[in-house]
Amino acid sequence: MSDPGNLPRFVAGYSAVRQFILTGIGILLLAPGGCSLVFIVGEIVQRIRRGRFDEFVELAVVVWVVSFVISILGILLIRFARRSAGEVR
Repeated sequence: MSDPGNLPRFVAGYSAVRQFILTGIGILLLAPGGCSLVFIVGEIVQRIRRGRFDEFVELAVVVWVVSFVISILGILLIRFARRSAGEVR
């Protein structure tokens, strides 16, 4: 069989474009988590001012959890892109 060390970079799995695309998608996936953090802070400030949460806070918590899961997927995707590029170099 062929030795992966003798294969050209594009055959061995390395691609700067692939790393760039995966990192870009990972950064886009981080956006929902960042936005939900802003809204969580706003909700806490509102809670302090009014002394109570709005009626929709239960739904908002579900949306926040989903947003954080999406952001975790983005972090994992960025880590995968960085590690896969680092193995071949």
